[in-house]
Amino acid sequence: MANHPNRSRSARNADAGFFEDWSEWATWIFPEPALSRYIVHVATSTGVDMVSRIPGTTAQRRDRMDVSNFAWIVPADGWRHLRKVAPTIAAADNSKVARQQAASRRLDAANQEQWQKHKAEMATADPLLRELCERINEIADAMLRDRIHVTPWEHDFMAPIIDKLWRYGPALRVSDKQRAVIDRIYSKVGK
Repeated sequence: MANHPNRSRSARNADAGFFEDWSEWATWIFPEPALSRYIVHVATSTGVDMVSRIPGTTAQRRDRMDVSNFAWIVPADGWRHLRKVAPTIAAADNSKVARQQAASRRLDAANQEQWQKHKAEMATADPLLRELCERINEIADAMLRDRIHVTPWEHDFMAPIIDKLWRYGPALRVSDKQRAVIDRIYSKVGK
């Protein structure tokens, strides 16, 4: 890179990171040279802890009510630190995702038969309850087939509800707050 007289050494060092090969982590690190930053998506508390310690890093919120630490903005000059912690974050995230997928497959296999038994009972259930049960089942199906992106928190929230649905069918009960979260997650299914 040519030494441009109007650019500081730190700016040139920050730009150097954009010429690095980030393909190994391309599913969760997104370089944005035009904005002089990296967007980092992490799925574990280990990753959140490591990324949040990079100087100048801020959490990216989807809206003011978002409390998840799903995405982080890392300034361009933090690329060397990000590069050092990337293998550890990747290993932790991949391990968690693999555990979640294995748990989802086990849950599906164990409870799908029970769910089939409850389908007949659904015909006589209250229409609102029937709609809720159908939504939960659609979310479960979308999660198993990776057709929906849920945060780790949403996954952990839905797993016991799906389990209860498949065990108890139309006898399932959820609070108004749980219903609101289920509706929010369900809104992602069609996208």
